[in-house]
Amino acid sequence: MSEAREIEYLRARLEAAESRSDRYRAERDRYRTESLHDPLTNLWNRRAFKLAEIAALSMGFAVVLLDVDDFKEVNDELGYAVGDELLVQTAHLIRREATRLGYPTSCRIGGDEFAVYTSSRDAKKLLYRVMTMAVRVEASGRKLSISGGSGLTVEFANQDLRISKQAGDLLGQQLRRKGLEA
Repeated sequence: MSEAREIEYLRARLEAAESRSDRYRAERDRYRTESLHDPLTNLWNRRAFKLAEIAALSMGFAVVLLDVDDFKEVNDELGYAVGDELLVQTAHLIRREATRLGYPTSCRIGGDEFAVYTSSRDAKKLLYRVMTMAVRVEASGRKLSISGGSGLTVEFANQDLRISKQAGDLLGQQLRRKGLEA
């Protein structure tokens, strides 16, 4: 094989290897994104929420926990497509309001439950903004406006979030039983 052909052969092999490497990186990045994001709302998921907890534990912070009231009834009466649209619109509202306050860590932590890490100073402001805005969803030609929801803020200062999350869960359950919102 002549030197020119050998150089051309090696160049082609190198390009093929670089192409495979680029595809591998793109695939790895796609899997990383999928593993940390909720596919329906494109918010961070529970796994990402737990990873963000590590950073949040090193400083005082608050978590705003929100859920959509009567979500099961919406799904049962109007169908999953309407329920999904309600979740997408709710996620958009939460992301928009959290970002306005400077907090990009909005998460869908399960079903109709959402969470945002904030400073203690901004937690109640975010909760108020989100809970006083209506989410509009169109279903079968009908326009629905759903507002409110249940929400609470839990403040932490260098605590184990698992313990504090349990306390927040208990508080949320008590509030729901009493028909109150935090």
